[in-house]
Amino acid sequence: MPNYGWKISKEGYDVKSCTDDQLVMSTKFNLLKTKTDDTVSGTNDINVAHGIGYVPFCFVIEKQSANHYSILGDTNAAQFQVGATYLTINAGVSTDYFRYYIFYQQGH
Repeated sequence: MPNYGWKISKEGYDVKSCTDDQLVMSTKFNLLKTKTDDTVSGTNDINVAHGIGYVPFCFVIEKQSANHYSILGDTNAAQFQVGATYLTINAGVSTDYFRYYIFYQQGH
């Protein structure tokens, strides 16, 4: 495997010669890579085009109150679906506020 990208070593270790367990971060590690994130608000179905062409991994956070947020799929009423071209957030009949994250990794 080629040795390119970036690395950050733990304090006291030379980044050019340390082992993986002596690294804080490396691009060769399996990290979530964000395609996009944003906030949306609305009622009923909110469609967000992502255009990736496959079903990506994503998650959505709903603002419940001034200081309370919840990840959708918990126990709250709003849910979401993701397909090869759109993320659809199922909001309620009153205006709901969301933050979504869509990643390049393929969802399963």
